[in-house]
Order: sequence, then C-alpha cells, then structure tokens
Amino acid sequence: MPMSQLKLHKIKPDGRRTMCGPGAISAITGKPVSDIKEAAYDVKGCRYICGMTNFEVEQTLLQFGYHANCLLRLNGKVTFAKWLRDRKNDYMMNSLFLVQLTKHYVVVKGRKMVDNHTMEPVFIRKAPHRRRRVQTVWVINKLQ
Repeated sequence: MPMSQLKLHKIKPDGRRTMCGPGAISAITGKPVSDIKEAAYDVKGCRYICGMTNFEVEQTLLQFGYHANCLLRLNGKVTFAKWLRDRKNDYMMNSLFLVQLTKHYVVVKGRKMVDNHTMEPVFIRKAPHRRRRVQTVWVINKLQ
C-alpha cells in the first residue's frame, strides 16, 4: 500500500487505561487496543504492559503487517513543534510517522496527529506535547 494511502485511525480503547505504545499501534493499524496488547504480550513475553521499548513497538507492528523504518534519530535535539514545522516537502506531509518523544509515542500524518491523550486525530496546532523533545522518527509502511 503506498504511503499516501495509509491513514491515521481513531484509537479503539479496551476500557482500561491506554498506554502510548499500544495506542500508537492502534492509531496506525486501526485495530482495537485489546488486540494490540495481545500481540505485545507475545513480543514482551509477559502479560503486563507498563511501557514499550522501540524494539517491542517495531515487532508488534510487524505482527500486524506494518514495517517501521527508522528515518531520524534526533536524541532530543529538537522539539516536537520544530520537527512538525520543518516538514515541508510532499514526502514528509503525505507519509505516516511514528514519533518517539521523551517517554511518549505519537503518530503523525500531514497536519494531524493522534496519541493516547487525544484518542482521535487532531490538528497539530492543538496537539499536546509540542514542547517535548523528539528522540526517534519512523516512517510506517504496509507490508505486501
């Protein structure tokens, strides 16, 4: 599936507190958080999710047929707001991104973002966490 056809989905909660890792994966895949947690349990090897590492997020995405290709490792050098402003070309505006902020994951496409605080896509000018630092950015692709 071409990048421009991938879209942001509303997070489908499971009635309990949604952590940012499973929430971000739900926003990418469109699957309910309960399905994401089951897949994450297999990856983590335990029945509890208090947080997810980058490896665990990548492996869980693979289970749903999505590949996260690391685009940038910024290690906190720029804020989320600056990274959002600097996306100028068509590729950056039409691709689906998983962004690791300081201790948080969000999903961005075009002028919208979603995370476990918003639960549905919102315009980035209203986005929370704009002052957090960007650690890593992945571009998301659907496997054939």
